Amino acid sequence: MTTTPAEVLDAQVGDPAIDHDHKLIEELILALREAIVSGDNEAQAELGEALVRHVRTHFAVEELLMRLYRYPGAAAHAEEHAAVRDRLKRIAWDLTSGDTDAALRDLDELLAWRTTHMTEADVAYRQYLCATGIFRSGA
Repeated sequence: MTTTPAEVLDAQVGDPAIDHDHKLIEELILALREAIVSGDNEAQAELGEALVRHVRTHFAVEELLMRLYRYPGAAAHAEEHAAVRDRLKRIAWDLTSGDTDAALRDLDELLAWRTTHMTEADVAYRQYLCATGIFRSGA
């Protein structure tokens, strides 16, 4: 099943910086998807690189903060991140080999994962930060 922009949930964790990052990742995925559909190889390369860079940075910061704040779910959270990094490599391979159908399927799965990850794993992390006093509930 193909995910369209209208079907992507606007899920939020509650921290403005994290929510901004998540929104940007969604926008990059959707823009890359559109570049694939339209056959714009130059945009595919540019957007693919931007997506990989942003996701790597976002995950590195999240994982560093989880270690710093001694989040008990850090290992499982990092495993999810590793699976996404693997999926991004697969998308790059799909595009390099010309398999746009596989790239689109992988991007759709990435969008679905993103929503689930945000509403479950990221919210659990935020709840931990609030419960330990690192974040205020209203922050």
